Amino acid sequence: MFVPEIKHELTSYWQTLEQHKYDPVAEYNKALEGFVIKYRPNNQELFVILIQLSRFFKELADLETKFTPHFKHPPLRGQSELE
Repeated sequence: MFVPEIKHELTSYWQTLEQHKYDPVAEYNKALEGFVIKYRPNNQELFVILIQLSRFFKELADLETKFTPHFKHPPLRGQSELE
């Protein structure tokens, strides 16, 4: 659904959900895990899906509001949180 013709409409729906403490990243993680278990996509198919989700979240982040959840990003392995 995240296509140029309706992406602003979709973003407004996400913003409404965020106002009610809905975390889109957590929900997409759960949905993706369920999809992988059910359909067992190969690495190439999974890569395409992850790229599409990444593009969606990048554009969604560009339109953050005061209701956008604060996401926790763990440090990379071998990196401290202070670096």
